[in-house]
Amino acid sequence: MYEARDSVYCYPGTNTLVNKLNIRDANKLDNYEKSMVALKLMAFKVLIVYISEFPSYAFALRNFSMKSTSLSTPSAGMAL
Repeated sequence: MYEARDSVYCYPGTNTLVNKLNIRDANKLDNYEKSMVALKLMAFKVLIVYISEFPSYAFALRNFSMKSTSLSTPSAGMAL
């Protein structure tokens, strides 16, 4: 959890970070984040099994990892 109260990055009067889903309850946000991480981990594990069976589709791993977070962006020299 974020520890700063009354931060511009938090909902007023809370220490819950402003988020795209507008979840203001810290416990609900924490549960949501844990669920999403677990879901992404499961999908990643399935993809690893798939790639081990079909190595010619290894590019799928790169595409998955690039789409798994909104913060992932290709570097300047990376071809898409």
